Amino acid sequence: MAALDERLATATDALEKQATRSTSLEGAWKALSDEAIKAEDKGKKLPPEKVEALRDADRRAMAAFGSHLSAAALVRELELERERLRDPRALVRREKEIEAREHKTQRLEKVCDDQPDPINGTPQPCRAWHYECPIRCAECYDDPFAGIQVRMRLADSTMEWIQGELASRYTGAQPKEGLPRTWQLAGVYGQMSVDQWWFYAPGKPDILSNGPLDPGIHGGKIVGWTTGTPKSAPQVVERAFSVPVFLMDTTIAK
Repeated sequence: MAALDERLATATDALEKQATRSTSLEGAWKALSDEAIKAEDKGKKLPPEKVEALRDADRRAMAAFGSHLSAAALVRELELERERLRDPRALVRREKEIEAREHKTQRLEKVCDDQPDPINGTPQPCRAWHYECPIRCAECYDDPFAGIQVRMRLADSTMEWIQGELASRYTGAQPKEGLPRTWQLAGVYGQMSVDQWWFYAPGKPDILSNGPLDPGIHGGKIVGWTTGTPKSAPQVVERAFSVPVFLMDTTIAK
């Protein structure tokens, strides 16, 4: 048990440090991204060293997201193991309690339809009633987003077409966009819902983006992480997407 407690303390400390590092790296990436956007709005180009710094910040922030999630999962696993060793029956009871608390309840309730006004401060009996079964939260916890990524790549069939049929028509044809790539959405930490417009074009969503230069199917996943709750570990939610891109032969020839 002492060894497990020591491992848990070490993992918890690592999680706190990873959370701080992830927040710091996201802030650094956002500062460089904002600088790039302002420069673009003024019709200026970032110097090569700034572009490379933004690319490096992007990679580091993405890696930090994954490390943060792994650290949180390890802490949760060690906490459950410690409880299992202390009292297996208590752990079963707690898991049932958590399940009950994290689910909403539905009970029959009597509701007044016609409540007379008080007379001289004395409440009057209800004239008419009806019954309802409202759904209520017994004990619920928010589990907001920790981060969201957009991961994009060219479909395998598109890669085969570009390097096969298209290359036979246009010698040396190769993908130009630099995919696969991963982008992170800014300003989502702590949010329960996110509603953002996301543009993929030259210089958008960041200065490193080339935009849709390659014809074919662009697909990937939108992946989100939650922070976790006092009763549950962080969750991962994802949604696949697929977008066809069409370019005229005159555009491809250029």
